[in-house]
Amino acid sequence: MSVVLALAIVVLLGYGATQIVGAVSPHMTAQDLHLPPQALNAPVTGVLPDNQPLHAALTFKIDPKAMEQAKNKDHRLAENNNLADTLGIKDSDYQRIQQFFQGPGAKLQLSKSRTRMTIDAPAGTLAKILQTRFVVHQLNGETFFTPDPKKMPQLPNDIAEKILAVTGLDNYGAVAQSSLNFNPTTAQKSSQAQASCTYASGAITPAQMAHAYGADSLWQQGFTGKGRTINLVEIGSFDSSDTQTYFDCIGFRGTLETINVHESVMPEMGETALDIEMAAAMAPEITIKNYQSYRTGNGNHTAGAWLDIDDALNRIIDDNTGTAHAGDVVSVSMIGGETYFDQNVRDAINQSMQVLSEGLGLTVYVSSGDCGAYMSGNTNNLEVGFPASSPYAVAVGGTRLYTDSVGNRTNEIAWSGPIVSGQSCNNSWGSTGGLSEVYARPAWQKGWFGVENPTYTNGKRQTPDISAIAINVAFTFNGINGYAGGTSISAPVLAAGMVLVNQKLLSAKVALPVGPQQFYNLNTAQARINSAYYDVVSGDNHYYTTTAGWDFVTGLGVPNLVGLASTMTSPQPNNGRLLQLQSNGYMYLYNGQGWHSWTSIAGNTALANVVANDNYIYAMHKDGTILTYTGGTVNAWRIIGNNTSTIAITADSVGHLYQLRKGGQIWQYGGNGVDNWIELDDNSLTTAIAASGNGQLYQLRSSGQVLKYAGQGLHSWTQVDQNTSNKAIAVGGNNLYVLHTKGDIWQLIGAPGPG
Repeated sequence: MSVVLALAIVVLLGYGATQIVGAVSPHMTAQDLHLPPQALNAPVTGVLPDNQPLHAALTFKIDPKAMEQAKNKDHRLAENNNLADTLGIKDSDYQRIQQFFQGPGAKLQLSKSRTRMTIDAPAGTLAKILQTRFVVHQLNGETFFTPDPKKMPQLPNDIAEKILAVTGLDNYGAVAQSSLNFNPTTAQKSSQAQASCTYASGAITPAQMAHAYGADSLWQQGFTGKGRTINLVEIGSFDSSDTQTYFDCIGFRGTLETINVHESVMPEMGETALDIEMAAAMAPEITIKNYQSYRTGNGNHTAGAWLDIDDALNRIIDDNTGTAHAGDVVSVSMIGGETYFDQNVRDAINQSMQVLSEGLGLTVYVSSGDCGAYMSGNTNNLEVGFPASSPYAVAVGGTRLYTDSVGNRTNEIAWSGPIVSGQSCNNSWGSTGGLSEVYARPAWQKGWFGVENPTYTNGKRQTPDISAIAINVAFTFNGINGYAGGTSISAPVLAAGMVLVNQKLLSAKVALPVGPQQFYNLNTAQARINSAYYDVVSGDNHYYTTTAGWDFVTGLGVPNLVGLASTMTSPQPNNGRLLQLQSNGYMYLYNGQGWHSWTSIAGNTALANVVANDNYIYAMHKDGTILTYTGGTVNAWRIIGNNTSTIAITADSVGHLYQLRKGGQIWQYGGNGVDNWIELDDNSLTTAIAASGNGQLYQLRSSGQVLKYAGQGLHSWTQVDQNTSNKAIAVGGNNLYVLHTKGDIWQLIGAPGPG
């Protein structure tokens, strides 16, 4: 019996694993790659050669509490962007995984955030480690490989339970589509066109585009992108003579840096040049980092390109881990039909964007797609695009902009191209938008007229979030000055424009809002006053139509960058909601939706106090810094006072904020600035202040005096009580209460006066 039992043992130490045919280890788990039946059941035409190089990746699960902790940090500080200790796997877990994946030719690379590991190995090595083989299929004229459907990859249970997604073990799935549509307008080569920098009649020039969205107004204020970075995700290269011609024409003074994520030689793509040029047009001194991720055989016509894209996203994560990068952004112009994705690939990319956005504070802007309401190109199938549908991406739709000769906007409508029977979409049907079939509608997607659509809203993520120009935009490619179309334009235009807004927020000492929620969480009244968005109310995407407010074609509309910056630096209303401040410095705003319905709005151990009225939320740090909540995301606060003598703050319900400083000085905030405060009193006996709902300010002195402010300048106070037993004061609504040393609580009634 002992011999029989010994023969059933399976050694699970990596490449050297011994497999007994027909034996199933209770300690192994078959990996579900979530491939559709039509792929797994497609005819097998061969076996992948053992020496075929494979590039795979393991995306590790992240504890939601750990992500919440990372999200609550101030990403302006480099030390808050060290993600490995917060989000990453433990050393012991990694050593176990290393041990398992040992084998001839296997190379493992753990990301700096320790949330992902890549594996480069011959197919034969991976097949033996995972107890499978890789077979080649043919389906509808396409050739692809998968693990043998009869022997799916096996992983030890203790490793499998830590993995969110396994990618690279097949290349079946959505095609990575660029949304570029280029139209040459002249035969002039760039060397000849450089002197005139002319474009075809009707093309929107870089200067007109920048003026139409207010970018040039921010330039004049000194916000040009200098010192900030836009990170572009690409799967091809570009001709530097094209971009240099464009740079020379617009006077670009920034920096272009190219990072080859994989190979250094790759095909040139108009998409890459387009993204670079659009970013430069909006931010004349920005740093453009072009992350080119390409492996031979994985061009944009194969599903393997999505693994290349995820590699690029994770290289950006690595390069920004442990660095200061406040205000920087990421732009992605590649798109695919949401339901055509391998679920593992989709889960991996979705988490990568979550780490970028919540873990590092880098907002990710993604083209929504160019096939109208039918991203898959099938007019019988409503579908949105991914990665745009991710709740961690800003989905950017497309418009057609009309301007006068100097760039003043005269009209802007939804971008929509004709659908011709028998012809494919070819990035020409217009702005993609609709309802996700995968992701639930995030809690932040609310607050604007139109978001709650009685006909279509169904609890799923709605796209796009916002839009920008997508057609007839001047562009230099292949040595020719032409014009281009596609939401490939929209994403980098908006991303670079928002870098300018971020610069202004940083200048105003406002903590930066991050992610798509920043566009929804604005003070709607203030946004309307500042015209933060230009509403697009004309056009459709062949199913949905534009409406006032948010719609499924252009989202919230298009940005007025100046108005957005003004709105984001304005205090945001509290609307009477309950706040809680925890001992660890985390602050939460009650959503009013039941048990545990709280939204984190701050996470700083320096927090000492918080006060709120029906309009605004204020916080005080231990060092005396006073801040007001600007809305949008965690740590979205603006400094309005920074006196180290400040010991207390209070606010009434009619918009007044007060502070008490050491020495008994009482000050009222005058608005509009950091140190715009008005002194109301300076009595060294003052120990506390309190403000009532009707705008009345009270103070308590150590002598037991209670006084109310008469509203007539410095030292204008009227006594309402005098009792040496008075220990503390508080207000409730319009009422004043006093606590005595023996524990008695008294309410002020009748005519004010001593006693």
